Amino acid sequence: MHARHGTFIMGFMLITIAIVQLIEIDSCWTYIALQFGSVPTQVAFTMLVVIFAILLKPRKRDLGHTLEDWSHEVAWTEEERDEVLADRARQLASSTEFEESEFLPLPGLPTLHMPEVTGQLLSLVAVDEAEQHVPRVAMLCFETMIKLFYFCRLAYRVGTDVPISVEHGLSLFPGMVGQEVVEEVLTDTRAFLAWGPGTLVVSFRGTATRKNIITDIKIWKVAHQPRRRNKLGRTLLVHLGFYRAWRHNGFSERLLARVSELAGPGGEAEGPDGPPRVLFTGHSLGGALAVLAAGDLARAAPALAPRLSVYTFGAPRVGNGPFVQEFLTLVPDCWAMVNDQDPVPRIPKGWFHNAGNPVLLNPRGDLIIRPSEFDVISINTSGGVAAHHMLGAYALSTYAVMKEQFGEDKGLPGGDAGVVTLASHFDVMETLTLSVVENKVQDSSASAAVLTTPPSQAEVQRGGKKGVAVATREVPKVEADALERQVDAKEGSAAGSGSLTDVELGLELQPSTSPQPGP
Repeated sequence: MHARHGTFIMGFMLITIAIVQLIEIDSCWTYIALQFGSVPTQVAFTMLVVIFAILLKPRKRDLGHTLEDWSHEVAWTEEERDEVLADRARQLASSTEFEESEFLPLPGLPTLHMPEVTGQLLSLVAVDEAEQHVPRVAMLCFETMIKLFYFCRLAYRVGTDVPISVEHGLSLFPGMVGQEVVEEVLTDTRAFLAWGPGTLVVSFRGTATRKNIITDIKIWKVAHQPRRRNKLGRTLLVHLGFYRAWRHNGFSERLLARVSELAGPGGEAEGPDGPPRVLFTGHSLGGALAVLAAGDLARAAPALAPRLSVYTFGAPRVGNGPFVQEFLTLVPDCWAMVNDQDPVPRIPKGWFHNAGNPVLLNPRGDLIIRPSEFDVISINTSGGVAAHHMLGAYALSTYAVMKEQFGEDKGLPGGDAGVVTLASHFDVMETLTLSVVENKVQDSSASAAVLTTPPSQAEVQRGGKKGVAVATREVPKVEADALERQVDAKEGSAAGSGSLTDVELGLELQPSTSPQPGP
C-alpha cells in the first residue's frame, strides 16, 4: 500500500477522534449513539471504505504497468538480455499507446520523450526497423553482475602482493587483452581498465587505505560541476569526499580521456558495429566513484551513453535527489547490489540518496529487484552488520541465489535452466572466488545442494527439476557447523581489523572425504 494511503487513513482517524471529543454526552440520543457505535466514526469509516474502493479498484493494464513489470525481471545470460531487450523494443515500437503518448515516465528509469521518437516511428514501415529507434529499458543481467564482481576484486588486488588471476578476468569477455591501471597518488584513488573489441570495463577500488577513509568521512555536500539546478530549482549536490577523490588533480579528466580514446572511433575497444559496451563497477567507495564517472562520461560523450552500464556492490549514497534523478536519466542501466544487512548503502544520512536500481540479495537465496519501501523496511531488521559489506559475503549471497533456483520456494521462472546455461559459459565458482572452499559453500541450513560444474548432456537427460541436473551432496551436520564457525571467524577478523583491502573470506578447507551420491 502506498505511503499516501497510510497518511490518508491517519488523517481520517484524527478527524474522527476530534469529532468524538466534541460530542455532547448529556443527550440521551448521544449516549445511545455512543453505546451502539459512534455516528461520526461510522461516517468517517464509511467514507474511507468508499474512497478506497474507488482508488484501488482493478484497472485496465496500460504500458506503464508493463514497463514496471519489466523493471523487476532478470536475465541470467548476456545473450538472453540482448534478446529480451530487442523484443521489448519491438513491443514498444508496435504499441498504439506508445505512439499516442506525449511522454512516458518510467519509475526510476529514464523518461522517453515521445514526440521526437514517435516522429521517427511514423516514418518507418517495418517494426523491426522501428526497434532501432526505441530507447531500451534497463534490465539486470546476472552474468554481467558476476563478471564485474571479479573485476571489483581485481581493482583491489592488481599491483599488490596478493595473487590473483588477471588472465581469468580478461577471459570473461571475448577478445579482451588490454589492461591498464590509472591512479591518483594524492588521494590514493585507483581504477583498473580492461578492454577488447566491443567491451571496455572500468573498475574502481574501494576503501583500502587511510587516505580512502579520510575521503569517506567528508560527508558534507558540494555542488556537482558545472553547477546547475533541476526544474524545481534544487541544486544538484554530491558527497564532498567522493567528488574530490574523483576530480582531484585531474584524475577524472585523465581517466575519461583514456576511456574516450579506447572507445572512440578507431580505438582498441571499438566494436565491429560501433561504440563498445562500457561497463563501470566498484565496491564500497569504488561504487560511488563508478557512479560519478559514468554520469560524467554520459554527459561528455553522448554517443557512448546508450552503451553504458553500471553495477555497484555495497556502494554508499552519492548525492541528493536531483542528482540521482539526472543520473538515472543519463545512465538507466545502473544496478546497486546490496547484501543482506550491509550498512554502507544506508549512509550517509541527511538527504543523500542511493544512485541506481537497488537489488537486494542475502545468504538465504532471496533476490529482490527494485524493492518497494515496504520491502526495504521489512528487510532492514538491524542497524547493519559490517561483515555483510565484505566482497566475500556478496559472493556467498550470489551463490545462494543461484542455488535456490533449483528449489521449490524461491526459484524464479526459468531460473534453473538459466543458471545451468550461465554455468556453461564460464567458471562461476572461480569468478566468485569461491573455488577455495572446494564447492562446500554453506548457508544457514544443515545441508545444501551444491552446484558444482555444468552438467553434461547425459546428466540433463537423466532428469532433475524441469530436466536440469544438479550435482548435489549432503553436507554432514558437524562439517556444516565447523564451516559456519570458520566463516564467522573470518568475517569477524576482517571487520575488526578495519582493513577493507583483505575482503576475501579465504576459507581454508580440505577436500571432502564423504562419499558422493551416485547418478
